[in-house]
Amino acid sequence: MAVSNRDRNLRSQLQATLRDWLQRADIGTDLPRILWIVMIALGLGLMMNAAVMLPQQSAKTAPKEPPPPEDVSLWRAHELVTEGNAVIVDVRSSPEYDREHIAGAISLPSKQVDAKYPDFADQVAKEHTVIVYCGSGCGLKTQVGKALLSHGYHDVRMMDEGIREWIKAGFPTGGKNSSRSGGEQ
Repeated sequence: MAVSNRDRNLRSQLQATLRDWLQRADIGTDLPRILWIVMIALGLGLMMNAAVMLPQQSAKTAPKEPPPPEDVSLWRAHELVTEGNAVIVDVRSSPEYDREHIAGAISLPSKQVDAKYPDFADQVAKEHTVIVYCGSGCGLKTQVGKALLSHGYHDVRMMDEGIREWIKAGFPTGGKNSSRSGGEQ
C-alpha cells in the first residue's frame, strides 16, 4: 500500500512530538515513568494509525449502491416497446396484472420480486432495456427497478405514467378486461 504525503507528515509530527516529550521528561532510569511514556506513545501511534487507515478501509469496503433507474415518458416507452427495443415489466399484483396490463408486459410483482426473479431472469437478458411500470405514480416501480439494477441489469427505466395513462392514450393492452387488442389476451 502506498504511503501518502499526509501519512508521512503525520508520522513525522508524531516522531517529533515523542522526541520532544522524551527530552522534556528527563526520565532517567525511573521505570514507571518510562512505562507511562511508552504506553502514551503506543496509544498515540494506534490513534494515528486508526485515523489514517479507517477512512481508507471504509472507502474500499463500502458497497456501491446502483444509481436509481432513469425515468422514461409514456410515449417514449410505447415507442421503445413497439420497436422491440425494450421489455416492459408490470410490478402490480398478479390479480391486477391478470385483469389488464400493457400488451406484452411481463409480470414481476413488487411483493414477490425475490421469489419470481429466477423466472424473470430466464426470460429477460441483462443487456435488454427494461421499462418498469405500475398503476399510476406508485413507488413500487422504483423498488423493483433498484432490485433489477442490483441483479445486474444495466438499462432499467421507470415509466413516468402507469397503466391508467397507457389505456387513456389508447395503447394496446392484454388481460381479461382488455378492450384493446395488443396481440395477446
